[in-house]
Amino acid sequence: MAHATDVLMKHFKDSSALFDAIMQSAVDGMVIIDQRGVVLAFNRSAEKLFGYKAEEVTGQNVSMLMPSPFREGHDGYLERYIATGRRIIVGTIREVTGRRKDGFQFPLELSVSEFRSEGCIFFSGILHDITERKDDERALQEARTQLEERVRKRTEQLEHVNERLQQRLEEESRMAAELRLASKVFENAGEAILITDENARVISVNDAYVRITGFDRDQIIGRNPRIAKSGRHDKSFYKAMWDGLRESGKWSGEIWDRRDNGEIYPKWLTITVVRNEADEVSNYVGIFTDISEAKQVEERLQQLAYYDSLTNLPNRKLFSERLEHDLETALRHKKRLALMFIDLDRFKYVNDTFGHAVGDELLVEVSKRLRGCVRKADTVARLGGDEFTVILTDVGREEHAAQVAGNIITQLQKPIHVAGEELLIGASIGISLHPQDGENAETLVKHADIAMYQAKKGGRGIFKFFMEEMNAWTRHQITLEAKLKRAVERNEFTVFYQPKVDQMAGKVVGMEALVRWEHPEHGVVSPGEFIPLAEETGMIIPIGVQVLTEACHQAKRWLDAGFGSLRVAVNLSARQLSQRDEFRQTLEAVLEDTGLPPEMLEIEVTESMIMQDVDHTIKTLQGLTEMGMHLAMDDFGTGYSSLSYLKRFPIDTLKIDRSFVRDTPADPDDVAIVSAIISMARSLNLCVVAEGVETREQLVFLKNLGCSIIQGYHFSPPLPSDKFEDYLRKFSM
Repeated sequence: MAHATDVLMKHFKDSSALFDAIMQSAVDGMVIIDQRGVVLAFNRSAEKLFGYKAEEVTGQNVSMLMPSPFREGHDGYLERYIATGRRIIVGTIREVTGRRKDGFQFPLELSVSEFRSEGCIFFSGILHDITERKDDERALQEARTQLEERVRKRTEQLEHVNERLQQRLEEESRMAAELRLASKVFENAGEAILITDENARVISVNDAYVRITGFDRDQIIGRNPRIAKSGRHDKSFYKAMWDGLRESGKWSGEIWDRRDNGEIYPKWLTITVVRNEADEVSNYVGIFTDISEAKQVEERLQQLAYYDSLTNLPNRKLFSERLEHDLETALRHKKRLALMFIDLDRFKYVNDTFGHAVGDELLVEVSKRLRGCVRKADTVARLGGDEFTVILTDVGREEHAAQVAGNIITQLQKPIHVAGEELLIGASIGISLHPQDGENAETLVKHADIAMYQAKKGGRGIFKFFMEEMNAWTRHQITLEAKLKRAVERNEFTVFYQPKVDQMAGKVVGMEALVRWEHPEHGVVSPGEFIPLAEETGMIIPIGVQVLTEACHQAKRWLDAGFGSLRVAVNLSARQLSQRDEFRQTLEAVLEDTGLPPEMLEIEVTESMIMQDVDHTIKTLQGLTEMGMHLAMDDFGTGYSSLSYLKRFPIDTLKIDRSFVRDTPADPDDVAIVSAIISMARSLNLCVVAEGVETREQLVFLKNLGCSIIQGYHFSPPLPSDKFEDYLRKFSM
């Protein structure tokens, strides 16, 4: 048994952290357990839900998140499920009770998914706090109960009056006294009362009837009550009402009528048949209450329970119900259905830059544009944050869904004017189709989400249809992420160094530190594969610290060994730059620990990175230069910085991107670009480094333009520290 447990744990370490690339940005809580109920992953939203930190829950039995008696029975429940294979917890959304760290119990909406790998079973749960919804439902139920009780009591009271009226009508000897009593009740009642003869012609109404309906007595006496019909009910409705009166002598129900001014209103009506001594119908007595206010309360509660309060779009609950309904309809009529997941591009930047009030106004405008792109039969919903969904019913061809998606992208790329600002956003859309991409709601949602994620990875501002190979890619990313996390914990990364050579002076003047990952089982993993994932998941921060620390230690060792002041360049990620003061403190600690002089460290940033928040970036970079470090702009020419911004940044060096150097001197366009960059740098008193130099022709071309510092395979590829040291010795000989 111990061996099986070890195998399971090893399997999870190799392949878990399921969907953590998406988990940590998910609005809902996500928990991943193994077949024993042990928690393997616990995202930030789950931390907020339960009050536990991930490290407090990971490795513990998931039953710690449950109140009694669910906690005691959970392990047996899992064992029975594993043994029988009965899919009673997987693929459905159900309501459960959670238990926070402080013991507080609260309602949750739980969706459980199962996946298997290498003989092991894992479960992922998506948890959505439905406390507010349950409160709304309770309030709605209480309102309904109170209304029903009020109507019941009043109806009982007035039925009693009716019975007494009938008795008085049948007893001629006491007719006068009873009529006086009935008249008082009749006129003073708060509910409207209408009396007709056996032919349903009105013979009397009370003051409440006049007040509620607006009809004068002269307008209604002698006429049939149908003159107040609203037109909302068909013949079958009135037939059922009269059938009930004939069978039981009484009918009650909600009905819509029209006031004298034309206004349509709802009322709760009770009709009672009055019979004489010969058991013949002599009269009909109708008693009703205006329930307009109660209906408005009910509609408001319904709105809160099913619609997003900001955009007035269907919320997650209504979206799920409509998707299930539309799937049933599509299956019954053999129609196709398309589901779109829409995620706004650059929305976080708008929120962070202009504030949440502007962000909310932008979301309202986005919802209007989305509604304008679909038919009335389709559904546009907001799941939360900047995530929207669209259900397209009766999609004849795949091209129709593509046309709608393309129109949405076009509409959302147009400027949005909010609070005096012209905002430019966009959208990435994932599309899944029924039935080919899934026959149930859960599968379609998962596949649309995967396709949307692929659209974002593909450059944003595009749409992608789900393809089965995306599942394989997602599984690969999940596996890679788990291995990357373990690599960070085990410090499996090494640093290679590529020399920067001053071709005029004929010596090495510095080197760029480049991270390399050599997996113990799979060998070298391409930086192009793991660096973007590290950026996305935030693991680039600990990796960056490891690289920075090792590079500074090594540069100090070479300085002490007599190789001269070789400046080491370390790349800065966008995540590190966003840390602000924390990153500066990290730099100070590393320099103090390694003893490397600050002037021997160069920080490389990219154009796209520093343009995300210009004012903040300038302040941060100025702080680094005040510490004595040098700053280089990497990949220059591939971004969108302007000369006005370039002058504001405290940059020492421009690095010409290898894409411009590669085809020189043969390509006249690249020759013109490289020449312009070198000339501009000279006028701004900036040093220039040419990257990607591989041939002697390129070297001569750059030398003739006055570019002295060269980096590229012409001199050396990136090397591990020992071989780089050998290179330094040979170069200096």
